[in-house]
Amino acid sequence: MTMSALSKFTTPELYAEICQRRGELIKFGESQLQIDCSQGGGIYQTDSAWMEFHHPIYASIARILAPKLVVDIGANIGFSSVCFAKNFPATDIIAIEPNIHLAPLFKKNMELNSIDKYQLKNIAMGNSKEDLGFMESPGFAVDGRIATENEASNYQVPQSTLSDLLSPFSDDFPVFIKIDTQGYDFKVLQGGDDFFRRNHNFLIRTEFAPAWIEKVDARGSRAFLSYLVENFDVVELPPTTFK
Repeated sequence: MTMSALSKFTTPELYAEICQRRGELIKFGESQLQIDCSQGGGIYQTDSAWMEFHHPIYASIARILAPKLVVDIGANIGFSSVCFAKNFPATDIIAIEPNIHLAPLFKKNMELNSIDKYQLKNIAMGNSKEDLGFMESPGFAVDGRIATENEASNYQVPQSTLSDLLSPFSDDFPVFIKIDTQGYDFKVLQGGDDFFRRNHNFLIRTEFAPAWIEKVDARGSRAFLSYLVENFDVVELPPTTFK
């Protein structure tokens, strides 16, 4: 097909076609993930996704922390939750994903992998109880996020806090928390301050993405980094390879 013929297609349409030709069922060894290429699911057809799934850090977390609960904030279509269920098979999972349109595919992936020790909550995590506007990316639903004040949202989602979510659990209860919220991570962590003050048996894995933080939070990425190092023992996770 000539370039002029391709020009009638949008970039998302071309991306979806390429990804769909690679198949919409991805196998990660014994586990698998069903994706929707028309909504950006091809982001999981990568070597980095495979390496994340088999990252050696999870064996260390299982040995040292031995989590009894995983909180997957920004659960998307279930990639991380499937990964956590494989690496921590005896652990309960609370998956947080405000995008209501991803829920059917998330549940499908839990079913495909025979995972039943989970809860899926279609809410947002933050530092207050007010509802938030949620914005979906056309043709790329896997990349939705909380809308800023100057952006139009597709719908409103209820918001809760980590401290409220984890209030039923004791002070020594081992919890692994993953946060991937497109720059909203600062507010998610602040919403857990009460829990973090009383419980010291936890591990947080969060994304430090300065460009997203600057877009979402007026305090900026430096303030977020200062908050992290003042309140937690912080380490940057090094990249891994098959070597």
